[in-house]
Amino acid sequence: MNIGVKYFYGLTNSFKNNYYNSKNSSIYAYLSIPIGKEKKED
Repeated sequence: MNIGVKYFYGLTNSFKNNYYNSKNSSIYAYLSIPIGKEKKED
């Protein structure tokens, strides 16, 4: 089972004009649960 958080911070402006000072940033939270079972080695 994996649990994690990622954060990306944009370094450049999202718009071409200079009216807005906005940067593209995002945060992700994830949970992964494996499905199935691995075979045991003999």
